Amino acid sequence: MNGDSGRDTRDEGKEGPKHLIILHHGMWGWSGHMRFVAKRLQDRYGHHVVVYKSSSNAFIRSYHGILVCGYRLMKEVIALRARNPTADRISMIGYSAGGIIVRHTIALLYKSGIIGNGKNQLRPINFVSLATPHCGIRRSPDKFIHRCYNGILYFLVYFLAGDTGQELALIDTPCLEGSEDRLGKFQHLMKKPLLVRMADPDGVHAKALRAFDRKLIYANAINDRMVPYPTASASTRPLYTTYNDQFSAIFSPSLPSPPPARPTDPNLPSYPHILAVTPSKAQMKETGSEGLLGSGAWAVRVEVRLQERVWATMISLLVYAIILTLTPLVLTMLTIFRLLSLLWADPEEIQQAMDSNTDLYYTKESALNGLSSPSKAKRLEGDEVADYESEIAQNLQDIGFYRVDVYLPGLNTHPVIVGRRGRGGEHVIQHLVDHMSIH
Repeated sequence: MNGDSGRDTRDEGKEGPKHLIILHHGMWGWSGHMRFVAKRLQDRYGHHVVVYKSSSNAFIRSYHGILVCGYRLMKEVIALRARNPTADRISMIGYSAGGIIVRHTIALLYKSGIIGNGKNQLRPINFVSLATPHCGIRRSPDKFIHRCYNGILYFLVYFLAGDTGQELALIDTPCLEGSEDRLGKFQHLMKKPLLVRMADPDGVHAKALRAFDRKLIYANAINDRMVPYPTASASTRPLYTTYNDQFSAIFSPSLPSPPPARPTDPNLPSYPHILAVTPSKAQMKETGSEGLLGSGAWAVRVEVRLQERVWATMISLLVYAIILTLTPLVLTMLTIFRLLSLLWADPEEIQQAMDSNTDLYYTKESALNGLSSPSKAKRLEGDEVADYESEIAQNLQDIGFYRVDVYLPGLNTHPVIVGRRGRGGEHVIQHLVDHMSIH
């Protein structure tokens, strides 16, 4: 692996790498955020793989929308494949919003015939998301503080976070004026936010995701301030809670029993920050077993105190006080970033991205030819958001995946899960590396 670009193996003949592993950072991020993941993968699998850290959507370029960002990543994958002609397999790993971008890129690659099980296609092996907001970034409106958060979020993403922010907040809807004659029976679906359309079971996104041999979704059980557990795990409600500063779990009767204290594979180590690995119902049906994939420590083994309550409260109040004090500065910076993202946008590239998404969501009988799907913001009521989130979660559950529940200490575990700040993230990445299918 040379930097972010992946090595050129055109002169290495038949001994070149067989497997491309693509990594994508989150919104406002850059390739360096995936450095630890890339190093662990390269150290483990060596010359058999090319580990590539995407760089085309770094920083404010991530504002331009999931469709545009996914198109840029697709171009990177095509260029990487050209430099590594011996590769015949591909895996995609996305962190935070990068997981959504990766899902869209997968659909583009699938539609273009680049990935698949045919001759001269890249066989899709692993899809991995780490703390990805599959169901959006809104909070459940059942609490007053969550309703306040959603109100502030609407203001921030509407004015300052670009198309990507609006899509993640589920406030984007396509402009359908003059397009009704082309939409046909899909008109009702095209009125929904992009994340809902990407989870449509009959769409290309779902078909492309199903093509991957192994699908792992990592979610922070608690203390992820950016992407809470329900959306990261593609579920409809929290599975975990805290009680008297001690970690505890709530299990639904519909889920498998808690995993054993030791890994199911005796050749693998114990992972102290992996709470449970559970298959979705579709995955259980596909494998014909409720067996778990490399389960790690369970809650009764972890027994880690989150924070002393008084100190956690004091630190939280201090953080909020600093944020309130710096609000004018923060808003000014976000405004500057938004303006720079608009100036940095390439109209020709955006048009190419929109053209690549024509007739993407549905089968060949779709009447969407020629629709470029520009978006506009729409404020949703709490019940409508909950319905959308539930629809996304249910459709993704039907695709089939393994959900990996992670417990990490700290006030904000979102950056920790990819090893950016230590504190247990390295164990999560080790679990990921150990359970990827490579050969």
